[in-house]
Amino acid sequence: MKLYASRPALDALHSDLIALGGFKGPLLSALGREIDKHLGGLLTERMKKEKFAVKEGEVRLLDTHGRIPADTVLLIGLGEDSQLKGESLRRAAAKAIRMGNKIRAKKISLEDIYTKKKNPAPEERGQLFAEGALLGSYRFDRYK
Repeated sequence: MKLYASRPALDALHSDLIALGGFKGPLLSALGREIDKHLGGLLTERMKKEKFAVKEGEVRLLDTHGRIPADTVLLIGLGEDSQLKGESLRRAAAKAIRMGNKIRAKKISLEDIYTKKKNPAPEERGQLFAEGALLGSYRFDRYK
C-alpha cells in the first residue's frame, strides 16, 4: 500500500473513489461543496432524500457518472464537528479503504478532514489516516 499526501485541484484528482467527511451543521467541506457543484447538487439532494443524518460511521456511496475525474464519492458521517476526535478520523479512513476494496477501487483519495473548532495537528491527522488505512485493509485469510 502506498500513501501520499497532496492537495491537487479537483480536475486533477483521478481516483476510483474519493472519500469525504460530513458533519452536522455545515454538511460538506469546501471540497465537498465543490464536488457537489460539479455534480449539479446531486450530493446534497441524495443526502436530503435519504435522510443522511451524518452520524459518526454512517456512509453513503454515490456514482459521479463521469462529471468529475473520480468515479465514486463516499460520504462518511463524522457527527458534530466540535466533537471530532482522532479515533473518528482513524475509523473514517478504515471505512474508506474497506468500501474501496468492496468496489475494487485501485486508487482511493481521502479528504484531509479537519474543522475550524477542534483539530489534531496535520502530522497527527496523517498518522491517523495511515493507521486507519492499514486497519481497513486488513483481511484475515489464513485458512482460505
